[in-house]
Amino acid sequence: MSNQLEWGWYAPLDGDGAYVGTYEPEIAPSIDHIIKVGRAAETAGFDTLLIPTSLLNSAYTEHSPRTDAITAATAVGLATKRLKILLAFKFGEMHPALLAKICASLDQATNGRLLVNVTSGSGAMEARFGETLEHDARYERTWETLRLLKLLWTERRIDFDGKFFQLKNALSEPKPVQRPYPPLYGVGQSEIAKNMSALECDVHLMQCDTPAKIAEQVSDIRGRAEKHGRRMRFGMRAQIVVRETESLAWKKLRDMLSQVDARVLAARQAEYAKFDATETKRLVEEALNANLIAPNVWNGMHAVKSGAGTVLVGDPDQVSERIREYVNAGIEAFIFSCYPHNEEAGRVGEMIISRVEA
Repeated sequence: MSNQLEWGWYAPLDGDGAYVGTYEPEIAPSIDHIIKVGRAAETAGFDTLLIPTSLLNSAYTEHSPRTDAITAATAVGLATKRLKILLAFKFGEMHPALLAKICASLDQATNGRLLVNVTSGSGAMEARFGETLEHDARYERTWETLRLLKLLWTERRIDFDGKFFQLKNALSEPKPVQRPYPPLYGVGQSEIAKNMSALECDVHLMQCDTPAKIAEQVSDIRGRAEKHGRRMRFGMRAQIVVRETESLAWKKLRDMLSQVDARVLAARQAEYAKFDATETKRLVEEALNANLIAPNVWNGMHAVKSGAGTVLVGDPDQVSERIREYVNAGIEAFIFSCYPHNEEAGRVGEMIISRVEA
């Protein structure tokens, strides 16, 4: 990992290609393509690859296929040598004892390169698969799961009597290579999400916003962690479009969104109307009147793609300067993406990583 910053890239489990928001992706999601992206990111100098969680496709039509996250994480982990695998789980989709075993086995298989992204879901998309819990109750279940995982990863046998899970004389083997357990990356801007992350997680990830708002969020959660005697790191998720000149970067961004399908756009807006995820809801509302929220920071992709929809766009000097502003705001880890991911990983590595660190 970099001595100064953690550089992350993104695995396109929804599919890939030059365009986002089309009805079907140019490159269908597959394990072979995810491995190609992971190897490209490792070669380009990235430290981490985010393997996102979701039951449905969130970049194209939801009827399009989506590669399974656990399978993809295993494949990329075995196909790379240095790259850390940040695997996102919606806590609650599987029993904590099974989740503990999966994570420990992946950590063993990758010789200690697993990172765990703790998510609780939006509640809207998952409802069709049987999710019945409201926002705070989902986070309560996530928090209980976190407590259970830590016990299962560190204790020989445990008894646990919680609100959602009860275990009697339970054990989990193997144990993770990383001690006491793989680093935990929290998310969310609701009160319960921030409190849980401050007490339980090692890194808190945020969606890209203005540097001033990011600084406020960092200060808030850092203060909560310090009350418990803890020090956290902070990360940010964003799209990135960089070219030799600013005009070429904007052309690339326009081209990337030039084939958006009206059916996909309508489906995203209907989906967002049901969201109860605090951070996502606010960012999407702002994106409906998309503009530059800061120099070289455009938030319009939220209208097309669930998840990261704010874009750093410009020439290498401009984008590097924006990244330095986020570093000054307290960000130590970045997770970027751009279409197509295997090609853009090399470009971002060449134009941005060495420039920023210098």
